[in-house]
Amino acid sequence: MRIVWFCVAAMFAASPSMAQTIIPGSPLLRPDRIHPYTDTISLVIIPKDSAQRIAGTVVRRVRPARDGGVAVFRETQEYTYATGETEVDTLDVSAATLEPMRVVQIDNATSGHDLRFHDGRLTGAVWSADSGRAPVDIPLGAAFFHGLMTESFLAAFPLAPDSTLRLPVSNTPDVEVRMAAFRVTRTETLRTAAGAVECLVVQESPTTVAWVSKADGRLVRLHWTLPNGTEIWKLPTRDIPFLGIQDLTTAMQGAVVGADAR
Repeated sequence: MRIVWFCVAAMFAASPSMAQTIIPGSPLLRPDRIHPYTDTISLVIIPKDSAQRIAGTVVRRVRPARDGGVAVFRETQEYTYATGETEVDTLDVSAATLEPMRVVQIDNATSGHDLRFHDGRLTGAVWSADSGRAPVDIPLGAAFFHGLMTESFLAAFPLAPDSTLRLPVSNTPDVEVRMAAFRVTRTETLRTAAGAVECLVVQESPTTVAWVSKADGRLVRLHWTLPNGTEIWKLPTRDIPFLGIQDLTTAMQGAVVGADAR
């Protein structure tokens, strides 16, 4: 199988515009580019008919850990919303393949789930204040990436100018897998608190655009548009002063480009 993957990798390298399907364990992945970090990120909402405001913040941590003796990358996200609601997500993925191993999500300390991926099954429990606690034991199909990691582990994916990646992605406790497409449409340089950062502009959907550092693969900014026209930015809190009208215009133009190309 490894020989086949290397042949496929060589073919993709020769045809950069060709869509690449990346699955957990693919030799095209670069887990060695994932480094420990802690960052505070803000959700900035810009409604069509009112002023920009901060809808919430998230403290994100990525660090190496061990789960049952297996080396993992552990991502923890602690959300605090302006409404007073909270959410804590913890995801363990294999440090070798990036396949999910365990996920714990808790909303307002009243609902959530604690699930493990093993032996082709998803097991654990879900709970809520209304319904109580219920066991989970369901079969899994082909390997996939957990949706929680598509922001914090982008450095491991072979994004490059004019490339398109297709990733099997799912969330929990519903594990219906969808194929997510990440299409690099162009490069741009963004202003940040740390200075200018050259970015790959990645179209994730007709309404979602990500700016990914060309140098180290970290997510610099994420922008999406709700059906009612509300614009949402997700970016490091320190970079909010550099979020100007030009950035918003660029994001909207990028969304149009992506929609036209589909």
